[in-house]
Amino acid sequence: MGETYGGEIAGKVLKEEGVKYFFGVQGAHMWGLLLGICEQDIEMIHMRHEQAGVYAADAYARLTQSPGVCFGTAGPGMQNMVAGISQAYLARSPVLALFAQHPVFEDGLKGLQVGWGTDVVKTMTKWGLRIVDGNTLGYWIRKALRDVLTYPPGPIALDLPPGATAARFGEERQRYTGWRGPVSTPPAGPGDERAVEKAVRILLDAEKPIIMGGDGIYWSNASAELQELVELLQIPVNTRRMGRGAVPDDHPLAVGGRYRGRLLRNTDAVLIVGHCIGYLEGYGQGPPYGSWNMDAKYIQITENPQDLSLMIPTELEIIGNVKTVLRQMIDCASSLVKGVPKREAWLQHLSESRQALEQRQQQEEREAEDASPIHPAVLGREVASFLDNSARDAIVIFDAFTGTAYFTDRLKSRFAGQVLDAAEQGGVGQGIGMGIGAQLARPGKPVLVYMGDLGMGVAAMDIETALRYKLPVVYVVNCNGTGISGVRDLYFEKTKLAGVRDSRPIMVWDFLPGIRYDKMFEPLGCYTEHVEKPSEIRPALERAFNSGVTSVVNVFTDPSVTHPLNISPLSSALLAMLSPEQLPERGRKIIYPDLG
Repeated sequence: MGETYGGEIAGKVLKEEGVKYFFGVQGAHMWGLLLGICEQDIEMIHMRHEQAGVYAADAYARLTQSPGVCFGTAGPGMQNMVAGISQAYLARSPVLALFAQHPVFEDGLKGLQVGWGTDVVKTMTKWGLRIVDGNTLGYWIRKALRDVLTYPPGPIALDLPPGATAARFGEERQRYTGWRGPVSTPPAGPGDERAVEKAVRILLDAEKPIIMGGDGIYWSNASAELQELVELLQIPVNTRRMGRGAVPDDHPLAVGGRYRGRLLRNTDAVLIVGHCIGYLEGYGQGPPYGSWNMDAKYIQITENPQDLSLMIPTELEIIGNVKTVLRQMIDCASSLVKGVPKREAWLQHLSESRQALEQRQQQEEREAEDASPIHPAVLGREVASFLDNSARDAIVIFDAFTGTAYFTDRLKSRFAGQVLDAAEQGGVGQGIGMGIGAQLARPGKPVLVYMGDLGMGVAAMDIETALRYKLPVVYVVNCNGTGISGVRDLYFEKTKLAGVRDSRPIMVWDFLPGIRYDKMFEPLGCYTEHVEKPSEIRPALERAFNSGVTSVVNVFTDPSVTHPLNISPLSSALLAMLSPEQLPERGRKIIYPDLG
């Protein structure tokens, strides 16, 4: 037998397990690892920033439902990856992070780029390990590839000193090489049959039931089962996170996020399936903290017991594979249902709620139709309309705080996994790297990234990476020249805080006015457009998607328009500092009022 080294072993394992790409920025501490992986014809997507590499791996992992591999060199390289790993953890994305590390003999010394990566990300990974002996590297990578996919999926990190990746040793010294077969994890089994029947009967007896489906729908590939159950029992459904679109947003029984509270306040039975209730759902609480009816009967179905919300007064819990349990419910309901359940009043309430939202959106758009700069609601309408007519299979990535607020409820998602966001991480700049990963996951399919100024400032140079690898991602920039538009006027003018006549802001975070992001990337070879009128938006998008290259569409939008969350309970602590007469009207003229 000949000699080998840890990097070569890592490359062979990744190749055997079907890894095609890995994302990151090279550095001397990891050259042995990179050599071994690239020798296996696994393509290195060399990024401009390690954070964007994790975001690319995250999007790739979510869309392919397979491990997304990212890397960074020791010390600062690893540290640059932290925000992306945190997002992957919160978004339940199966990412494998490979950290180069300082040599073991430098432990405790003032070495170069010393850093303890697995310790740094301990709270945002499923597990992590420092591997100091290359002859065990194959085993641990194979185990990590299995565990990132074990439900709930999530990131794992490995610290790899040069001695583990570059030092050569005899092949016969490899340890733990007896693993055979695929590394995929078998799904959980069916739910308890008696509990399944009880759940079905609760839903059948309810007058005003609602279903909420989340990530578990996507990861168990249960979209068809969810829609079948919804239609069989005639129950409104709100799909969330990676599950959004499992029942298409334009389905008569689909519930939009903007008016979900109307139904939750009036429901008498809630089926939560494959969804971990958290901050973005008000933790499932009733007034004054949330919109949920605490007198309703709640059923929670999940593959992971840790996802069960103990804050919700739950009637029934079912642990099992989501796809399998939904099929059990369909089979059970088919034997119990005598004709189509009569829910005319409840479905009429759903229809009226949807119409109320649409009317308010249309009113908002009419009032802002001729505004200059463009109101983000008009931009959201135009982009959503373009996708609905010309790119229904596009992956859409959110990375614009105010822009997304006026886009998400206009967008019609048509399949689970179509919409990617930052989960509860709530970061900025993730969209540029995620666009790269999304395009590699679905080669040639349309990818639209909805950007804001802050995200462009954080990560724009990785648009060059997309261009370098010939990836036709379309980046639409909601360019309002500021960060979190409207909030400065709302909270940080002197008149708002002290009641004085001086209305100058006490802090300024606006950027240079009229930034032309399109001009920045035109010389590199991107297809670019600049838009200042609503009528120009759809033609610009058409040309960008037809260009076949990385594109930047820069749209000037109104910086005075405030995100609805800026006047929601999210801001209650700041609002408590102000008296009602001090709250400004500017920037809130066309914000959605409470829909009921």
